[in-house]
Amino acid sequence: VTVLSDIVVLVLFALCTTLLHVVEEGGTFGVAVILSIFGNILGSLLLGVVAGLVMKVCLAEAAKPDDEEDTPTWRVGARGALLLATLFATFVLSDQVHEWSAGAVKMEPLLVCTVASCLCGHDSSVRNQLVESLHVWTPVVLLPFFTLAGATLEIPSLLELLPSALVCVLLRMVGIAIGSHLAGMLTCKLYPELQMTQTSVRC
Repeated sequence: VTVLSDIVVLVLFALCTTLLHVVEEGGTFGVAVILSIFGNILGSLLLGVVAGLVMKVCLAEAAKPDDEEDTPTWRVGARGALLLATLFATFVLSDQVHEWSAGAVKMEPLLVCTVASCLCGHDSSVRNQLVESLHVWTPVVLLPFFTLAGATLEIPSLLELLPSALVCVLLRMVGIAIGSHLAGMLTCKLYPELQMTQTSVRC
């Protein structure tokens, strides 16, 4: 659910960004613009699927049942480096395709990488190998990321946006609560054999 909500947010972000560019450049909003937006989003989704399949191929050898139980650390690290290189190349490709196509094609790098990771991570045959491979590189990636994020954080700007951020957080909480309640009600009506009540949850 979290991944799907992130994908929806990225799609809406791409939609709003494109519309903003049209307004700033004084263009005309019409069917062609809408088709262009959805075409770019579709291209991002397709590239994400391709990248996800490449990641699954990288993990296929490690997922064979006849492999050793204790894989050497260097092999796990090398596999993780290959996955990160695949995602990095995918990010660069989707980010630069706008320049390479002279503005004809525009993709959302975050959406592409999210789709790729979602596709690979939801394959039960390679999920454990994916987590194991990325776990080796997690401290190496997160440490500089959060260090740079903290170093470039502008507190005055953050305080100016704090009310809007709080509103977004509250709206998200309300949306999740309403969605969960409606999903529970629909589940009880559509699947009465589950015998779910308001005080019991079956997993």
